[in-house]
Amino acid sequence: MNSITLTECIVIMDQMKTPSFLTQINTLHLLIKQTFKNNGKLIFIGNGGSASDSQHIAGEFVGIGFPAVSLSSNMSVITAIANDKHYDYIFSDQLTSLSTSKNDVLIAFSTSGNSVNILNAVIKANNLNIKTIGITGNQLNNKLNQFANIIIQIPSHNTQRIQEATLLIFHLIYDKIKNEKENK
Repeated sequence: MNSITLTECIVIMDQMKTPSFLTQINTLHLLIKQTFKNNGKLIFIGNGGSASDSQHIAGEFVGIGFPAVSLSSNMSVITAIANDKHYDYIFSDQLTSLSTSKNDVLIAFSTSGNSVNILNAVIKANNLNIKTIGITGNQLNNKLNQFANIIIQIPSHNTQRIQEATLLIFHLIYDKIKNEKENK
């Protein structure tokens, strides 16, 4: 590791401390809190490292008794859809098969904002009247910005920094929700 990489992380975290970015995180926290209050569930999706992040965060919420699922988790389903239809539909087809409600929230992790399977799932969720959140980087021509109801853009183009910031955001929200539950 070198100081340039560490400095890059610190700069991104400092940019995330701005009032407008903190407002976005607080808005996401309130939406997640309201989702659970209304008996909705969180549905996470992501590719590659973001698939692991979606599994990780879903597991955190399930661990404290809240409904959350990662559509990136079931390799049998993913490979069946990819083989029988196309990889572009691995998440949207799962959404169609789930028992979803208007109280659910789809949270899409996409560092580029241009993964076709993520975009298809967000469009499908919008058609199912499921709220959609996009967590992405600040790349130009980021298509996720066009389709998600709420976008949080991490102030970076670097995949690793975007994923680190994503986990930080969701760990902060998780801690707050866990503390609120314990202090009821």
